[in-house]
Amino acid sequence: MKICIFHNLPQGGAFNYFLETSRYLSKDNELELFSFQDLKYPKYFKKLHILHLNKTKNIFSFTLQAIFELRQKEKIMAAIINKSCFDLIILHHCYITQSPYLLKFLKQKDKIIYILHEPKREFYESTSFDHNTLHKKISRLIRYPIKIIDLNNCSYAKNIICNSKYSQYIIKTVYKKQAKVIYPGLKYITKQPRTKTNNHTYVSIGLLSKIKGFEELISIFNKFKKEKLIIIGRSYIEGDHLLRQVNNKNIIIKQNIDDLEKKMILKNSTFYIANQQNEPFGLSTLEAANENCFLIGNNSGGTPEIIKNNVNGKLWPNNTLEKYKLIKNLSEIKCIKFFKITTIDWEYTTNQILKYGSKIKHEPEY
Repeated sequence: MKICIFHNLPQGGAFNYFLETSRYLSKDNELELFSFQDLKYPKYFKKLHILHLNKTKNIFSFTLQAIFELRQKEKIMAAIINKSCFDLIILHHCYITQSPYLLKFLKQKDKIIYILHEPKREFYESTSFDHNTLHKKISRLIRYPIKIIDLNNCSYAKNIICNSKYSQYIIKTVYKKQAKVIYPGLKYITKQPRTKTNNHTYVSIGLLSKIKGFEELISIFNKFKKEKLIIIGRSYIEGDHLLRQVNNKNIIIKQNIDDLEKKMILKNSTFYIANQQNEPFGLSTLEAANENCFLIGNNSGGTPEIIKNNVNGKLWPNNTLEKYKLIKNLSEIKCIKFFKITTIDWEYTTNQILKYGSKIKHEPEY
């Protein structure tokens, strides 16, 4: 098949999803990539179509770019795609508008799969420590056209893939759209018993922001003398706020480390904590499970779709005291026994996408 792929993603879980699925799609298909990011892409793509955007200087120019320049550039992209004979078109997020204008401009809607992980959360929930300040409220007001653009563009989507049942619910709530759940990289396996010596080391991974729940974890682990917490995060404007909360030498924040170091830390740790607020899925949680970590996570969002309570880990309530009690109880156990129930298999995920793509192409468009 000849497949068109669009992305305008920053580094992170969604970008890794794009790379991994593209890798397996390229094995038996011809891929052409459309993007605004001129990166050193792997040799998965037969042809690259890179359109460059002007650099924005402030929130006003960023919003204007979303309204005008981005729309015009995606119209050009759409013209190229519409003239080509693609068998399947896969659209990923655009970090500027979330739902790309291509959804509106592309003609063959029956051939389009839109991979939508989550809405622009800043418009729907508290995502930063200063979310309710006057400054942030004014910022969201200036950026409000982006919310409308996202909603409008998504209204043209016919076939949506999401990453969890929780995301499926949010997409139906926000966009009034149905979505197909295909878990990113996750494949359930027969239970495999695991036993790990408790080395009192906990890991948590994510962008250094409020929604990842690091502030609460720091407040909990500040009270322990023996338990060690390693936070692995990408730099963010709120990172300094978190650093100021640390009052314990056993709490370590590592920023922007490579995948090999991250993998070694997970391998050498007993526990992984997914303390994110309403996390749609959590690729890092899946990676930790793959390295045989005992998983601990919030009983909310898509986290319970990875962590099965008292099977491969523990789900804890949204209560700081109860979380502290669980860590204290775990600290007294010498050997942790649990089951491994998932593995990472991107080929399995990609085959599910292709199966879904094959199905939608044979359904009549009304």
